[in-house]
Amino acid sequence: MEIFSLLQQLLWISLSCSGGYYVSGQECWGIEPVIDPPSLVVKYGDPASATCRTQHNATMIRWDAPVGATSKENAQQLVWGVSSVTAWTLGRDVLCSVYYYTNHDNETMDEYTMAWNYGEDSECQIHLPIIIYKIPENVTLCLVNHTGPLLEGHEYLLECEVQSVAPVNNLSVIWFRGDTELKRSGYSQFRIEGDRSQNVTVRTNLSITASTEDNKASYSCAAQLDLNTAEPIPDARSKTIQLISEHGMERGQEQDGEREHTQRGQDLEKAGNPTGIIIGVVVVSVLVVILAAAILIGTRLSNRDKPH
Repeated sequence: MEIFSLLQQLLWISLSCSGGYYVSGQECWGIEPVIDPPSLVVKYGDPASATCRTQHNATMIRWDAPVGATSKENAQQLVWGVSSVTAWTLGRDVLCSVYYYTNHDNETMDEYTMAWNYGEDSECQIHLPIIIYKIPENVTLCLVNHTGPLLEGHEYLLECEVQSVAPVNNLSVIWFRGDTELKRSGYSQFRIEGDRSQNVTVRTNLSITASTEDNKASYSCAAQLDLNTAEPIPDARSKTIQLISEHGMERGQEQDGEREHTQRGQDLEKAGNPTGIIIGVVVVSVLVVILAAAILIGTRLSNRDKPH
């Protein structure tokens, strides 16, 4: 009998430490209630529901919750539900309790299931885990304490701010350069404002060293919630910011100057060169004068040689 009692106690310890059950005494062995689904992942503001069931005759089933609490006598199942999840405490405070009837004058042990006959004084409880998530209201990106072009070889900080997000433990911030992922920041890199059991604002930084490749490069960040849901939760992404390096600006200005000089030359060619026209007119005029003088001299010499 002592060995049997020891086995009974060991089984009781095993059952009471598994599955998230809260049981009051050994009366719950073998008749723990079940919840369908066993856990919930709910978007803040969306409806939620679950059903508590037992395969045994129960004198009462009751849901204990901040909202939607209800009870029913002589039933084997009971539904809990709310039209909109807005109480953050639902994540830890929703319990199903099942009560059974026992004839204490004739209490026996079923050797096959190692379970007691259950009674009115027997209360078995099970917790419904609920994760409430909130997609960020806004995600922004900025360059910390700097305006104007970047100096090549200098280090700068980008800051990503994720506003009103939950749960923060399941949040990752992804950094992008164009469409290329650079890094993922997790909980240990966050600066958090607000109650961590609710929605919070998160800030995190990325250090970059400016190079020629950063001239006109686009950076962005995205907030991602990883909750293993059937449907993936969409990322919330910031607007991109375009970084300009000082070296890139100077090179661009030189190229602009060269283009302007070339264009000016082309415009002059199209419009004609006034200096060349003037020179041409002068040369033609001189040639005309020389030709006229030559003709005049030749005429006089010819007249002088004629007999009088």
